Amino acid sequence: MFKTDYLIDGLDAMTLEVTVSGTMHFLKNISTGWYTIEGITLSPGGQATLFFKPREDVRAIYKTRRCCITVSADEAFSLVVKEQCSAHERTTTKYIFLNCRTNDAGEPYFHCDILQKSVKGSIVTGGVRTGTTSEHLLVEGFKKIQSIDDKTRSSNSVILDYRREAS
Repeated sequence: MFKTDYLIDGLDAMTLEVTVSGTMHFLKNISTGWYTIEGITLSPGGQATLFFKPREDVRAIYKTRRCCITVSADEAFSLVVKEQCSAHERTTTKYIFLNCRTNDAGEPYFHCDILQKSVKGSIVTGGVRTGTTSEHLLVEGFKKIQSIDDKTRSSNSVILDYRREAS
């Protein structure tokens, strides 16, 4: 069993540069359960693209080929993704924290921490809690498995990719 939840902050910030591709339904319902985050990429120039997939029933009504948001690095923006995979009485929980900091030149850049923990038992219900930080999870026994710091704003990185369709 696999479950993904996410929390996006800062989309309403007046300073955030945003490009949205998809339907108006997508634009108005990004943070609902109707759309699942499928991929995150960092591009040169301090940009992140978040790819989404609509639920099957939404896709039938609001036909779209691509639902994504591209944001330029801005300290108001942050994303937390919580993934849970449960199999054989064991659950692995992974968190992806994507936020922005400022480099020595005063330019905002993306920073990403990926933490993971496995425990005995079935999948835990509940989405991403507001105020969850990587520091808090490290105290709870999560291990940092990757950290990406794009201070130069020049990297091309794939943070998350579930966009491939099964054939």
